[in-house]
Amino acid sequence: MYDTNTTAEHGLVKRPTGIHDLDTVTNGGLPAGGATLVIGEPGCAKTIIGLQILASALARGEGGVFMSFEESRDQILRNAAAFSWGRRLQASSRCEILDGQSMNGAEFVPSDQHL
Repeated sequence: MYDTNTTAEHGLVKRPTGIHDLDTVTNGGLPAGGATLVIGEPGCAKTIIGLQILASALARGEGGVFMSFEESRDQILRNAAAFSWGRRLQASSRCEILDGQSMNGAEFVPSDQHL
C-alpha cells in the first residue's frame, strides 16, 4: 500500500487510487493536484474506476467530486451499491456526485463579468 502522497523518480507527486494493480503500473497512483482523463468505449468501466478511486479517497479521510454526463446521481449510487465500497459514496459528506445532464443549456459567465 502506498502512502497518501508518493513522489515518483522525476519529482511528480502521486495520489494512490486504492486499486492495487493500477497504483503499481502508475508507480504510486495518479498525479496529485490535477485532473486525469479516462477514455474508453461505453461499458468498459470508466465510471466504476472513477467511483472506486473516490471511495478509496473517502476511506483515507479525503474527499472529492464526481460528475456524470450520462447517468443520474441516483443511477450511479444504485450501481455503486453492488460493490463493497459503494456505501462509502452514499454515507460520506466529503463527496459530491453531480448530474451533468441537468446542466444542458447552462451558460458559463466568467467571474470578471457581473450580471
